[in-house]
Amino acid sequence: MKKIVSSCFHSRCFKYFLVLFFLILSESLFAQDQERVVVHLKDGREIIGTSAYQDTSKQIVVISTLEDGVKRFSLSEVMFVKTYQQVMQAPQIMELPPGVDTCRIHLPFLFELKAVGMIAEGFYVGAETAIAYRIDRFSIGLGAGWWNVKDVSRFPVFLQLKYNFWEPCLSPFLLLQAGTIFDRFTSKHNINPAIRHFKEPGPKFIGIGAGIDYAVLKWMDISADLGIRYITIAGDVDAQSCDGPVPVFGFTEIYAAYFRIGIAF
Repeated sequence: MKKIVSSCFHSRCFKYFLVLFFLILSESLFAQDQERVVVHLKDGREIIGTSAYQDTSKQIVVISTLEDGVKRFSLSEVMFVKTYQQVMQAPQIMELPPGVDTCRIHLPFLFELKAVGMIAEGFYVGAETAIAYRIDRFSIGLGAGWWNVKDVSRFPVFLQLKYNFWEPCLSPFLLLQAGTIFDRFTSKHNINPAIRHFKEPGPKFIGIGAGIDYAVLKWMDISADLGIRYITIAGDVDAQSCDGPVPVFGFTEIYAAYFRIGIAF
């Protein structure tokens, strides 16, 4: 009698175990099928993956596949996306959730380093750097540089305002710079930076421009811009006298077109 009860007990436990096992297995398989999606392309291909989303900023669809990893398709290539076909449930067209697949990670601070070329009555070269604080697409900061203008080394120090229109891999922007200029003439004549120089003769410059940031790494852009600048530099100018032109200290105005290229972090 004891053996019969023990046998019945083990048989009943085994049946319960089988029922529980198949319930867990069926739920697991159903969940896996539910997670799968199919991207139908206009060329007839069907891409099956475990998850997909749409990056509206870059106009692409991103899908994770088991065989090839992450794949990306332009929205113009995609016909529709649907759930994976199951035995007991017909496939349904689905809307993709928004996701993040940006090619650029922006830090709170912007750092730029660029070579400069300026065209006026001559061609002048130099280099500029700036560090700025980012507020969404807007950044404000300070910059400094070196110019070789009229065979004299000049050292501009300036305020920089920059606005990026959007932030995918390719981002156009507008730029405003304004500041003062140091050189051996300002040092010799003890000319210090002053706001009044923007209304009176004095070393200064202001420039506007437009450009493009192109992401080459997650943390670095190739950046290029061009524009125009109004520059006033200190130096010797020719003054008229009875004996002809005489060099005296003064300021020279320059209207220059400029272009810059470099890197931004």
